[in-house]
Amino acid sequence: MPATPPKSDTSDTPSVSHHLPERLPAGERRAVPADQLTTLSDDFKAIIELMTYGLDEPGTIDGERFEAGQPLTLTQAARAVGVRLRRAREVAATDLFQHALSREVEALRRSERARNLKTLVKIRDDPGLGLAADRAVRIKAVQAIDGRPGAGAPTVNVQVNNGCDQRQVRAGYVIRLGPSAKGPEADT
Repeated sequence: MPATPPKSDTSDTPSVSHHLPERLPAGERRAVPADQLTTLSDDFKAIIELMTYGLDEPGTIDGERFEAGQPLTLTQAARAVGVRLRRAREVAATDLFQHALSREVEALRRSERARNLKTLVKIRDDPGLGLAADRAVRIKAVQAIDGRPGAGAPTVNVQVNNGCDQRQVRAGYVIRLGPSAKGPEADT
């Protein structure tokens, strides 16, 4: 297995070798069962970086072109690093990998907060066309800037009728035609 993925002959974009750690020859590598890992290898740290931040420069993986900063899937990152897909999936399922990936994603989220706040301020200050939808977007931006929980998040309302009183609740519509119409109350 080559030390780095082969460069496509038809591509004028650089390979992803700048992300790859040095690899041991195949005879010197020993795979530890995924559930017994205590630390992640440089290969899996590189996979996490590629899954979170993407490539530093435009590149190709298996003939598919990727722009700089476009996060890769586990499969794409494993191929870029040269890790077998089965092994990548096994390790990715471990708590060790998931915690490391979560830490990296959270670090990215924290680093983008100032930029996100600036975007919200631009949205708040843009009057748009003055439509109700524009005003609603501006209000949600203000709520998000103020740090109100759930600002801009969809709301789901659920109602459950248990029928705790003596009458049973029945699905359907009740149409009352007037005071002379006899309804369910007339039965009792």
